[in-house]
Amino acid sequence: MADWPSTLPQRMTVDGYGSSMPNLTVKTAMEVGPAKIRRRTTCGVRPIKGTIIFTHDELDEFKTFFEDTILGGSLRFNWIDPEIVDEDISVEMRFTDIPSWTPFGNDWKVSLGLEILP
Repeated sequence: MADWPSTLPQRMTVDGYGSSMPNLTVKTAMEVGPAKIRRRTTCGVRPIKGTIIFTHDELDEFKTFFEDTILGGSLRFNWIDPEIVDEDISVEMRFTDIPSWTPFGNDWKVSLGLEILP
């Protein structure tokens, strides 16, 4: 399995970061009354969204990683958990959205949609 390139920034920016709990339930509509909700599984994927700032050269390297190494985002990769600040705990991730970028001064602000796998 591929690793996030060590030559790229290792942390997303705090501004724009978001996450939520995994959805572990299934909801079934009833003919009458409130829907039934039950636990579907004991673990699930944790969605995260965030941004990261790249230089022009880093953006080129990121494109190569995305397109060639993880085959357009179809493969999983290892990267540090963005919510664990004091340690570099590696987790398995995959992209849920195609990355996009906009100019940010002389750099690039890249938007990432990912999920952390159980």
